[in-house]
Amino acid sequence: QNSKGEIIFILNSGDLIFKNALKIADEYFKKLDIDFLFGAIKKDRIFYKFEPEKINYRLNIYPSHSGSFFIKSKKQKELGYYDTNFNYCADYDLFLRMIKKKKFNGTSTKKNEVIGKFDMKGISSKIPFYKYYFYEMRVRKKNGQNIIYLIFLYLLKIINKFRNYFLH
Repeated sequence: QNSKGEIIFILNSGDLIFKNALKIADEYFKKLDIDFLFGAIKKDRIFYKFEPEKINYRLNIYPSHSGSFFIKSKKQKELGYYDTNFNYCADYDLFLRMIKKKKFNGTSTKKNEVIGKFDMKGISSKIPFYKYYFYEMRVRKKNGQNIIYLIFLYLLKIINKFRNYFLH
């Protein structure tokens, strides 16, 4: 709400921004007609893909929220702010509204254009998967997805989690 610049950048406690990050972001906003940018980010490996076509069944379709997300101020004001009722998933709600409802135009940087480093020891990295999925379903319900589909999706995610656990 207090931002005075043309572009807003999110950096949470513990996350790091690299020296060339702002220059990389500036080049994208100057060259392309975009409303937002997801930058590549280092976690346990480099995350860089932005896959909006998967939003109906996955909300983690972007490299990271903190440490690599940029949005034009006027678009942030049009979109609104974070719904803090979602605790750990307020970013999911914001991005679902941004992509599905508002149809804002965005992209991500290339794999070698790393913006920063995400703190893997933060509180969001310690949420149990079932709680994480529950919050995700609340976000989806708030944004108009069908309750029957959500129950099916939740069960599918739980089954897939256990399948992956037993396969590894």
